[in-house]
Amino acid sequence: MAPAAGDVSREAILGAVRRNRPRDAPVGAPAAPLPEVPDLPDAFARSLEALGGRVLAPPPERAVQVVVEQCRSVGPILAWSAAELGLAGLDAALAAAGVERLDPAVPEREPGRGEQLGRLAGAAVGLTGALAGIAETGTLVLASGPGRPRLAWLLPLHHVALLSRARLLPTLESAIESRPEVWSLGAELALVTGPSRSGDIELVLTRGVHGPRELTVVLVP
Repeated sequence: MAPAAGDVSREAILGAVRRNRPRDAPVGAPAAPLPEVPDLPDAFARSLEALGGRVLAPPPERAVQVVVEQCRSVGPILAWSAAELGLAGLDAALAAAGVERLDPAVPEREPGRGEQLGRLAGAAVGLTGALAGIAETGTLVLASGPGRPRLAWLLPLHHVALLSRARLLPTLESAIESRPEVWSLGAELALVTGPSRSGDIELVLTRGVHGPRELTVVLVP
């Protein structure tokens, strides 16, 4: 029986990781032990900040306040639902601070589609959660779906992502093996490593051409 589509995706990713093991590893040898990472939050922060991103690690009692401070800006925000953000009290705090949240729903066709996309393009901040964070590379694992609009991490110039410390993992391989259900999401899945960067124009590195110019990750309980 042919494997399911999700299984194919997972096996393809695992196969690529295994093929990139050192060439002198004997066939059938067990996978090398994962590198010890004594402080995953610190390792993740160093990796992401090397790419131009920023990591904030407030104490749990200040997490909501720090996120609100990041969302206060000259424009509205485009955000995941409260359930998907998973930070208790955040919705009420955003409302109390006067932060405007845009409706992320986009009609499938005209009339109304172009107008709504134009409205969403005016969002100053995109606020999302994250399914996982990979300390080795400073990568966020995101997935679109109900309550998780993809445009929230694509359109605004500033992407603010809430990452639970419990979802930090040392490497991509460990993320694949410990969260197999995530890798069955197919086209909904995205790996985001740092702010958007492009060197297409005269080989000059430019931020924000194909996505957010700034990326701030807030580590939450």
